Amino acid sequence: MMYVVISIILGLGAWLLPLINLIQQKYDEKFNGINGYLSIVSFTLCLMSIYFQILLMKSYGDEWILVIDALGALTFAMPVLIVITIILNLLIIKKCNKR
Repeated sequence: MMYVVISIILGLGAWLLPLINLIQQKYDEKFNGINGYLSIVSFTLCLMSIYFQILLMKSYGDEWILVIDALGALTFAMPVLIVITIILNLLIIKKCNKR
């Protein structure tokens, strides 16, 4: 259960960092920021979230029914997490290049 909570927190962090950065850039015209670093941290949080999901499946042990049930949800959730993280970070890069 703890792996699920940690994974959700890390996944939300992967999305919140770029959103906070975009909002800060919108309201602060002089903000140069640490955009590259936040993107790296965002991708790292995304990867850590996926890693904790893998640890969760490993903790199931010999209970293959649980692993099969988890794979159905994970094959949907992991690409969504990855794609949204990439899109948000590309928006930051696009905004940085406009300046």
